[in-house]
Amino acid sequence: MLGLEQGYFERAAGVYEWTGNRWEDAQSEKALLFDPKNSPAAIGIGHSLGFAKLLEMPMHWASLISLHGFTRFTAHEKGQSGTPKRLLERMLSKLSTHPDAVLQDFWTRAEDHALTAHAHFRRVDTVKLEKLSLDLHAMLELDCTPTLRQFPEHQLLAMCSPEDQIVSPDLASDTFPAQRMQKAMTAHSGPLISPKVYTSSVAQVLSKTLGQPPV
Repeated sequence: MLGLEQGYFERAAGVYEWTGNRWEDAQSEKALLFDPKNSPAAIGIGHSLGFAKLLEMPMHWASLISLHGFTRFTAHEKGQSGTPKRLLERMLSKLSTHPDAVLQDFWTRAEDHALTAHAHFRRVDTVKLEKLSLDLHAMLELDCTPTLRQFPEHQLLAMCSPEDQIVSPDLASDTFPAQRMQKAMTAHSGPLISPKVYTSSVAQVLSKTLGQPPV
């Protein structure tokens, strides 16, 4: 299993391999699995912005799984669901002068309780603000909705939550086909603080795609 790290925190951006108990730098030949020619049956699992990044990759996805994901974050038109652009612009402006306040506000809205087991995520000095800022700027105009509409619905699973204060239920409903959505009663950071909530649903997709019974 390979993971694509964006590099916002201490770990450098790049491709990592899960060894069973930790993530390690993937060897170059394994990183090539992200090339569609070498991975015709890849399964993509993306959380939050990570799902949109999967759609932007030139991959042949056998299945796609969204965990609190989106294809468009801001409301591009009046009346659309999504975060108003002015709020994201304000966040970006404040990020350069008061990053601690911006990050603390995000963490508060993204989770139900303090990530005591992952306290290093709360240290502003471990956050690569330039990288984070670039992706936030990109989210102002991001819209992968046309790409998602071309993807076969039966190969998609979207796990969303009415408790999510980052990706609203309205935005999730406007993004994904209703028949492909499942509720996960967790906050936006659920995959980190409550991973077992997703295990059964994700295992079903994996077993169906790989033709093997779930373990």
